[in-house]
Amino acid sequence: MTTERFFALKAQADEVQAQVKPKLRQLAEARRRYAETHGDDDWARLEAVQAEASGLQEAFHSIVAAMEKASGIPPEVIDSIEESERKEGSGLQDLARGSLTEDRVVSTTDVDEHLPASLEAIERVLPVGWIQHEDPDLCRLSTLPEDDGFLALTRNLRRESEFPVAHRFRQALRVAYDYRDRHPRYDHFAGASLVPLITHLGLRLSTLQRVGGDVSGRLQHLWRGHSDDVDGTLMEILLAARCAELGREVEFIAETNSKSPDLRCYDPFPVVIECKRQRALSDYEVAEEAVMRDLFLRLSREASRRGLFGYFGLNLDVEASVLDRDEVVARLISQRLAPHPERELIYPWGRTSLHERPARLDFPGTTRPYSPNMLEYTFGWHSDLPEWDGLCCSISNAREALIDHARSPLGLIWTNTSKAATRKRTWAPINLFGQAFKQVPPGEHGIVYVAYIEGAREEMADARLQAFSDRIKEWVHAASIRVPIAFLCRLYPRPLGDGQPDLIESSVCLCNGAYGEPALFDNFPAAIFTVPA
Repeated sequence: MTTERFFALKAQADEVQAQVKPKLRQLAEARRRYAETHGDDDWARLEAVQAEASGLQEAFHSIVAAMEKASGIPPEVIDSIEESERKEGSGLQDLARGSLTEDRVVSTTDVDEHLPASLEAIERVLPVGWIQHEDPDLCRLSTLPEDDGFLALTRNLRRESEFPVAHRFRQALRVAYDYRDRHPRYDHFAGASLVPLITHLGLRLSTLQRVGGDVSGRLQHLWRGHSDDVDGTLMEILLAARCAELGREVEFIAETNSKSPDLRCYDPFPVVIECKRQRALSDYEVAEEAVMRDLFLRLSREASRRGLFGYFGLNLDVEASVLDRDEVVARLISQRLAPHPERELIYPWGRTSLHERPARLDFPGTTRPYSPNMLEYTFGWHSDLPEWDGLCCSISNAREALIDHARSPLGLIWTNTSKAATRKRTWAPINLFGQAFKQVPPGEHGIVYVAYIEGAREEMADARLQAFSDRIKEWVHAASIRVPIAFLCRLYPRPLGDGQPDLIESSVCLCNGAYGEPALFDNFPAAIFTVPA
């Protein structure tokens, strides 16, 4: 075979490919039409278009086979290259929680460099004065320095930061401004996810010009829509921009009363895309934290009376809701009388420990109150990879903008290893997949994206992924749709050091074994929130 022959075959392949794209659109339309009517004429039309598309596909594969032969490359080498590309595109690397830490994940975007320009870009599309409609202190750590203020974290998330009193998009912008301006009460717990998202939103506004549909309306939904919808809308917008960056022809689909996916993509074949994002904390986690907050307040009163400082460890073997709180507090306080308070004592409901600290605990440098540095110095809490389920803590000098020591430090760190709590805490977002699949109209091909925040300790995070993996293997969907691939986007937001925002994204790429094709992963983004700027 000659070089001329190879390139002649390539020209033929390109010609067939050019015919395939419009034929796939006709096929998608024929499928939708038959799914709506189930009429004989529409079935005949579907079969005819299907036969034409199959003929083009067979012709293309025949030409590719001839090209491989003409290239002179041994078949086993081609197979090896294709297998390597499939593994690279599968997105199944670094699934374990322990591998997703600051020192093991390469940074993609410098927030400090890009945030100012992103905020300016967003300001140009916002209604004039919209950002000023609520008190900025609603989006700050303004209550923590108060006399009765204390910090509570569950899965490394602060409830007040995830469910704000202010509108969610206004909070996102306020937090981003505070980080840019180094405001002393900047909410670094909210900023861990919101600052990177605002940065990427601003950077990708220009890319949205290549997206079809009502782009302006979707953007306006960020500030005109309900606060609870903001996180999901941000995901839809960023995904549309990412698809456009990959060269996809994509458009927003107008919302209707019937099944309405978020996006329609026309290449490499017609497909709709549906996004779902899980709320940050489940009702069970919020209820458990409420119990632990009450325990901490009772514990604080008793510890203050006895001049106790440090942090208490509580490892529960039962659900928090069944605890006798007075009993637990009494046992925690009595831990100080043990020969070695830091060693766990065992009770029917769990284990207790006490790690005493002086009334004044000096730091190696200055930091902000309740910063990750302070939490680690004072209570041993590691924001990058927490070892416990939750934390409640307080210091008496939190009113200062910067501190080099903690006065009267008191903390309660808890873990729940009971079977019931573990089962409820390791919820898998399988229900979101069910909801997303129902948004794919009959006769359509669909791609599903589901995102959730993962801030749990390593064992719980890995158990959640395993639970999802076990259940998705048994997943079935309506016969009238096809979902060849799907993405499970796991987000790991956490402040680092003095409160710097950092967001890790790790996606699990799922391929339907019956009719999916791993090569499709190369055409759609696995990373939505943390791609390089």
